[in-house]
Amino acid sequence: MKRALLAASLLLIAACSGPKRTSVSDMERGSQPTPSNKEEKPQPEKKPEVVEGPTKQPEPEKKPEVKAAQVKRGKLEDPAEPEQKRALDIIERVTGLKFKTPIPVYIYTPEDLTEEMKDWGDGYVPENVMGFYRPDTKTFYLVPKVAGNNRSFGLRVHEATHALQDQHFDLIKLHESVKTSDADDALTALIEGHAVQVMIDGLSDLSPHVAKIAEVREPSDKHNPNAWSTVFYYAMGAKFVQHLLKNAEGYPGVHKAFGRVPVSSEQILHPEKYLGELDLPHKITPDFDAIKAELPEGWKVKDVDTLGEWQTRLWIMTSEAAYSAAADAAAGWGGDFEITLVRDDKPQAWLKLRITSWDSESEADEFCEALALMGTTVHYTQDGDKVLIVSSSEPLGTLPCNKLERAMGKSKFE
Repeated sequence: MKRALLAASLLLIAACSGPKRTSVSDMERGSQPTPSNKEEKPQPEKKPEVVEGPTKQPEPEKKPEVKAAQVKRGKLEDPAEPEQKRALDIIERVTGLKFKTPIPVYIYTPEDLTEEMKDWGDGYVPENVMGFYRPDTKTFYLVPKVAGNNRSFGLRVHEATHALQDQHFDLIKLHESVKTSDADDALTALIEGHAVQVMIDGLSDLSPHVAKIAEVREPSDKHNPNAWSTVFYYAMGAKFVQHLLKNAEGYPGVHKAFGRVPVSSEQILHPEKYLGELDLPHKITPDFDAIKAELPEGWKVKDVDTLGEWQTRLWIMTSEAAYSAAADAAAGWGGDFEITLVRDDKPQAWLKLRITSWDSESEADEFCEALALMGTTVHYTQDGDKVLIVSSSEPLGTLPCNKLERAMGKSKFE
């Protein structure tokens, strides 16, 4: 029983309540950046302001729409199902929060759920079909045949915790509030870390080994950024929540974090920068006129983003030579602004301009030492506590890179 619950816990990557994203490191290996479908209304503390870059007229804030669960093949579980009731009781006991409404649970075979997801037509595909909660339908979809009886209970606790979060904090609104990859990483780590910690606190009497979910373990495919996603969201997210439990009034303090969401992955990795003296990312405003003047012909802006400390670390970790230096090299991150450019005549081509600032010049030095270990895959210039980076799917030449980095150096840093 204990081993089964632990196995269930380690398989909870199917439970992610947020949208699945592609890391920037994947794009550098040749894939195209995926445009965000989020409203691009700047938030000063989370997203650098774009000056004369691509803009979008803000839309009026709308109340998130709740879709009716489109169920054709699933069977509605009896609301009095003892295992579900036991899971809800555990969650309420651990968190001190009460469920406001029942959670519909639909039971599927793997084949039926796969077919039903095709019928949804909204592109929603979980990482596997063991089970998941959808905030937009307020429904839990469960496949006991895949999860198994013991795993199903751990999954019930985790997914019902997402439902509790949704009922009290509105997960859709939270996800729509973040505007950068870095902010989304931080929010997802809070959401998943909270659900993991509820599992640990609720099931540890039955299976002490469930606490291993919060252990930070190196994945076998350690140079692949995607292999680290569960480590950050689940294990490091749980570590962040544990810090709040210890230093911020227990679960009431954790729940306050849903009203003051961590703004960067830096705060997840270093919780003292969230609870102590608040450490916000540096605001970087590029000089787009200067950059456009130095761009080689044919390139146009596709997207802007902030990657944060975590994705900066992942990017360094893609290099075997720089791998061991990645955590320390990224730890002095202060802020970044990334501009992704593409070409109409070469759909697979990409150019990335990264404007980064660091907590001190010595931290920037350490970052540059890691970049040097990465070899010739990137071109960079250090200017005190700023590091300006150019990377591309095709060689640009030293002179164009130098000109672009000088233009990037004209950015405003606050």
